[in-house]
Amino acid sequence: MTNLMYDIFEQLLYAKYNRAGRQERLQQINIQLDILRYQTRMLKDFTLMSAERHQYVNQRLADIGNELGGWRKQITPPKKTGDPQ
Repeated sequence: MTNLMYDIFEQLLYAKYNRAGRQERLQQINIQLDILRYQTRMLKDFTLMSAERHQYVNQRLADIGNELGGWRKQITPPKKTGDPQ
């Protein structure tokens, strides 16, 4: 799990400094965040993590996810009106 957190951090830095493939990289980071959410949930379910600690970690992951979602929206070109969805 720690390795995954470092991987996410590394991928965020690559996305920050390299515009090529940024949207795809951010999507991949979002998938990694989901995996991390499930892993922390499993730790809680198997009583390897306290409920309080899980709540704290889950909130931090949600904060990261919100920031990531905002970044993805910011770099996604707006749809033209009249284009089919």
